[in-house]
Amino acid sequence: MNCPECRTELKLEKFNGIEVKKCPQCSGLWLELPEIDQLEDTVYPYDDDTKGTRIFNTFKSDLSCPECQGAMQKFNYRFYDLVINFCPKDGYWLEKGEVERVLQLMKEEVKEMVDDAKLEERWKGALNNLMTPSFMSRLKELFHR
Repeated sequence: MNCPECRTELKLEKFNGIEVKKCPQCSGLWLELPEIDQLEDTVYPYDDDTKGTRIFNTFKSDLSCPECQGAMQKFNYRFYDLVINFCPKDGYWLEKGEVERVLQLMKEEVKEMVDDAKLEERWKGALNNLMTPSFMSRLKELFHR
């Protein structure tokens, strides 16, 4: 199997515990369809339902699939400004630096979820404090004067 960009033969390699095919010349990675989930799961501890849509806004790519040689497409990864090439039948082609960007974006998603959960807990605590009998009686006194 050859690199869709520079036509160099792809080599099997372990990346984050996943066996992928990497181009020794341009450092691009070929991920088969389930492997992109496995890659995301290395930094995203939640179930796949919370990840949301991966493929958004598809359009034509100039690259051919290294497996079937069919025309690949491009898409915006999870609504971000990261454009990735993919073959709907076979997998994803990530150019040099895109794997790191995918992992960074997924880490940011996790941080945002944790921050949202913390904010929600603080808000619940504030609401619970507002509903205490002492607060409510002070509030009633304020309006009955």
